[in-house]
Amino acid sequence: MIIEIVIVIWIIWKLLNYPIKMDALMKAQRDNGSISYHCWLVDTTTGEIIDDMWEEYDFVKKFNNCVGEPVYQKFPNGRMKKLLKQMKMEERAKGLKQLSIKDIHKYRCMRMWQHKFNNCANNCVFNYIDKGGKNLKFCIGRMGWKREDGSTHWEYE
Repeated sequence: MIIEIVIVIWIIWKLLNYPIKMDALMKAQRDNGSISYHCWLVDTTTGEIIDDMWEEYDFVKKFNNCVGEPVYQKFPNGRMKKLLKQMKMEERAKGLKQLSIKDIHKYRCMRMWQHKFNNCANNCVFNYIDKGGKNLKFCIGRMGWKREDGSTHWEYE
């Protein structure tokens, strides 16, 4: 039984940690003037943004004198496509979707461990699967809030 649990944990870790060429990802971001990003989904029929709002964001907003709802700014299409490809978002979603069909308990266990604050790429993939994936588009860019003075605080920068 213990060996099976260890094997399941290892499989979960491998699925969620597809080899991402981090050097290439960081270089691509630096070349474009930023080393930060945020991932979210957009429903292509309604325009609704699907992104987790964690309790920690309440502190971030208060600390940075921010008000209102989040503000999103997509990276230019070429940059976004390159990052999505490097991060293997679609491949990860397909793999996790297959796991959710094959063994829902393993999928739920993975989701419980990996769906968390400051893990937007994995959160985005889990939300994609949980929402059915239909008419949903992965987006990468900046996320933040307006400050009381009208400027924008970009989180993760």
